[in-house]
Amino acid sequence: MNATDFETWLDYHGELFPSLSSWLENRIAKGVVRGWKKAMARTDLADAKQSSDNMLAGDIRRPFLEEEHAAAIIKESRRLKTERLRDVPRKFTPGGKESYRCLECRDEGVRHIWHWRSLKAVQEGTLGNPFTLYSAVVACECQAGEQWRAQKMPVYSDKHFLALVRMEDGKRVCGSVGDKREQDRLSEWVANKAQPKTFDEFTEFS
Repeated sequence: MNATDFETWLDYHGELFPSLSSWLENRIAKGVVRGWKKAMARTDLADAKQSSDNMLAGDIRRPFLEEEHAAAIIKESRRLKTERLRDVPRKFTPGGKESYRCLECRDEGVRHIWHWRSLKAVQEGTLGNPFTLYSAVVACECQAGEQWRAQKMPVYSDKHFLALVRMEDGKRVCGSVGDKREQDRLSEWVANKAQPKTFDEFTEFS
């Protein structure tokens, strides 16, 4: 979201949580809000407002500390976006066979990759330890990925990212972060002087 969208969300969220609005008026909070604006740059306004509604309804926990509101909204917004990505209609040819313009993403517009935190764990020799196995999504380079590229989502490239879901020898491979073979593949990729990119905004799965 841009600066205008952020202010729109902040006003909306503040109306739902009046005590937060009062807290936002103090001098110390101004620095926190600047951090919120930066952290929420890749969050959709619609998702953020829905996340605020979900918090008010009790579907997600309201943070004990006021400064943690944005983090909770970002996390819920990522979950909402992930659900949308998974709910893509399947396409079929007249003969009943699935047909896709892009075999890599199957017209979802996103690629499922290893998260940079897992890449860092490889470099530190800790991959496989608790809180080191994460996946993420980035925009595909195909036409279906245009909607996500327009929202400034990082774009997939073999140079910077390692795909978990991919085509190999004409077959679709759906890798999992818990698969030892995929972990070994990641370790080999990093060892071969890969140039991973780091983005905190990635959607994460533990």
